[in-house]
Amino acid sequence: DPRDDVYAIGMIWYQLLVRDPVARPPAGDTWAAEFRRYGLTDGQARLIMACLAEVPADRPGDGQALADLIAANMTAAAIGAVAASGSPSKGSKIVA
Repeated sequence: DPRDDVYAIGMIWYQLLVRDPVARPPAGDTWAAEFRRYGLTDGQARLIMACLAEVPADRPGDGQALADLIAANMTAAAIGAVAASGSPSKGSKIVA
């Protein structure tokens, strides 16, 4: 099932974030608050948790679906950053 691969990607993503290659999946959603100061957005935290959903049907369907969600999340984060700053940073690209 491709959703098992999505789970594995989410687990690696989380382990990289916490800098612990043997970290277990987080319980709940309070773990993300610790990483807000490093730039983790709510959308990124929700996406990690979607990948790590216990029920496979609750995960993105496959790698392409996950890639699409990541791209949408990055676009939303870029638009939010521009809105917060008032102008795009030098060299930034916003795709809508």
